[in-house]
Amino acid sequence: MSSFSNAHDFTINDGEFSNVQGNQYKSTTYNFVPQENIKQKLANKLNPDLNAHIQADKECLEGTRIQIIEKITQWAMDRKDDTPQAFILHGAAGTGKSAISHTIGKKFKEMNCLGGFFCFNRTFHGERTATRAIQSIAYNLGLNVPGFAEALIEAMDNDPYILSSTSIKENWENLVLKPAKMVNHSDPLVIIIDALDECSNVAERGSLITSLTEEAYKFPKNYCFLATSRLENDIADILQTCSNAPQSEDMAQLKQTEDDIYHFVHHRMKYFIRHHSLNEDHCKALAKMAEGYFQWAFTVCNALHQINKPGVNVKKKFLHFMTLGPNSSDLYPLDKLYKSIFESIFDASDEDIMNAYQKAVSQVLAASIPLSQVSLASLKLAHGKQNGKEEEEEDVVIRYLGSLFVGADRPDIPVWPVHTSIRDFLLDGKRSGEYAINLVEGHTILAVGSLKNYD
Repeated sequence: MSSFSNAHDFTINDGEFSNVQGNQYKSTTYNFVPQENIKQKLANKLNPDLNAHIQADKECLEGTRIQIIEKITQWAMDRKDDTPQAFILHGAAGTGKSAISHTIGKKFKEMNCLGGFFCFNRTFHGERTATRAIQSIAYNLGLNVPGFAEALIEAMDNDPYILSSTSIKENWENLVLKPAKMVNHSDPLVIIIDALDECSNVAERGSLITSLTEEAYKFPKNYCFLATSRLENDIADILQTCSNAPQSEDMAQLKQTEDDIYHFVHHRMKYFIRHHSLNEDHCKALAKMAEGYFQWAFTVCNALHQINKPGVNVKKKFLHFMTLGPNSSDLYPLDKLYKSIFESIFDASDEDIMNAYQKAVSQVLAASIPLSQVSLASLKLAHGKQNGKEEEEEDVVIRYLGSLFVGADRPDIPVWPVHTSIRDFLLDGKRSGEYAINLVEGHTILAVGSLKNYD
């Protein structure tokens, strides 16, 4: 039996359905395209950065940050006329903004309320641009919101020049705002942009935050936008002069932060507590010393687990780190800890050690896309051959930086700083001193090594 047994006066052409009624011609076109084909078409056109999505290893420890997560959830679900459609969670580097955004992103995804998620990161500055963020969010919305993909594809098919625009404002309107208005979807939708301050192009991030805040009201009321950021001068200026003021929360004003850090530290120190190297009082003292900086506590915990020198026990290391606590009056509260860790690993007076350190870390920071230890070693060897120098095949630097770099414990996964503040510290000679990194050397090794390997 035909699926259209009661239908008449219509035609189907190449998957398109046209309906004719009486003397009037009504044309409603439905593209019967399999969902997988739509997904692939969106991916091909938008080229989203799938690695800039929610990361499980960045989420808050279960049972922490409960109050702020609940506050943001209530804001997103409360779509009254007087509720701002934008929310800015701001604070200093290392206070835990990203952990909150990734946790909330996962929560909204499980609730089927996540419209899109994009995480900026200066380590990936070559690919995580404002334009790529908009394209990735549009792709997310196409997957998550019924009808959005079809509306967006129709717009891109009708105007092939849409994706060639370099205007952040135009891209936001064409790829996100206009399709959102064309779709009838009433459930709450949250679009999250994490670490907005790490968008390296200041002008572009200014346009993006203006779109997120100043023009949020143009979206259907069920759409809302959450951004996390440091309050850089340009961002603060935009928020202060914004006529459509977003809701905001300062990380420094969150309650129970010390308790949350204690729970995290206690979780990470279970091994030492079981073996009586440390106890709960040590965990409480460390949480108090952190002064609200989750990243400081995180780094100390990592460093306590890292074995760098023989004969130094955990308690001695702990007591040393307790002299390096952050101070809210410090311009860079994490620098003392970072400097101490580098000093404990690399003897600045040993020229050979420092040369190896400079080569290895400059490569890591110079790469526009993070590379594995295997790839870094291959490029370094090729660069050495080109210059008539014999280089060590075995890594003698990265493996010792497990408290500060992702990928230090495995040769086959990409290496990059666990937090942007580490990168910032190393690239500022006034802050890092003898451990400052010269990116020129890293770029040279990568370029010459790549050309040599290509030959």
